[in-house]
Amino acid sequence: MFECPLYHSSTRKYKHESGFSPYNEVERIVRGLFLFYMIDIDLFRKILSADDGYIENGDTIPFELFEMMYCFPIDKVLSLFAKKKDKCPQEYNYDVQIRCPECGRIITRQFNKTGLLNAISFYRGKVKQYRKIDYLCDECKVLEGKRMEEKKKQEISRMQNVIAENTEHFIDNYLNKNKEWNKDVPLNRRFYNMFYANVDWTKIKDFIRKLDYQDFLQTPYWKAISDKVKRKAKYRCMICNSNGTLSTHHRCYTHHGDEIHHLEDLICICQECHNKHHFE
Repeated sequence: MFECPLYHSSTRKYKHESGFSPYNEVERIVRGLFLFYMIDIDLFRKILSADDGYIENGDTIPFELFEMMYCFPIDKVLSLFAKKKDKCPQEYNYDVQIRCPECGRIITRQFNKTGLLNAISFYRGKVKQYRKIDYLCDECKVLEGKRMEEKKKQEISRMQNVIAENTEHFIDNYLNKNKEWNKDVPLNRRFYNMFYANVDWTKIKDFIRKLDYQDFLQTPYWKAISDKVKRKAKYRCMICNSNGTLSTHHRCYTHHGDEIHHLEDLICICQECHNKHHFE
């Protein structure tokens, strides 16, 4: 089959025997025009002439550049910035265009280099959500503040309900003379189960002070505290050092009802010293 010398079936382009192609020439011209109009020559001149980066103190970082920054490694991003001059006492700051994470509006925020890196980490999704308010526009920041305040009120209300429930549970179980400790609860844990209870200690103290003192001595609360004092004294009288019949005695009753937080008011003594103390 006869084939035209200007046509090559493999490339499907007309091409002169000398190698000249009108299509290649047009492509070269179009590409040259594209590069001429798309490349910022001044920008590249600045990049090539900079010794240690070309973003200077006070420069504005447009949103398009900031968006690129959180798509590249941090070391690459840092290489864009000019180093701080030794004699400059002030920290370098930059006006950065970011997108409000709530409404999507482009806003300008001023950051130092550390703040900028934190912003990049936030938009990469590597920073906890509580930092979100730092990058909101003014309108969204007001709305977010109201939401946070309402959430805080709800949390306070929830905690108050939890404390109220815990306090009632504490009174019903630890300040009831008819209740006993579960034998499965080790002696050394009984005191701390009460000590770390999230309760209203003022209400606990008021309730204890209204109890008959003999009834108080029979409560799981007092028994756990008494045992704690004895173990702390290594089951010996703190006056005569005997290990006979021991009891826990109040040095004073200033903090009665709140003994759990004032073990210094209590003493482990034997029966003989206890009787002698009361006699004196």
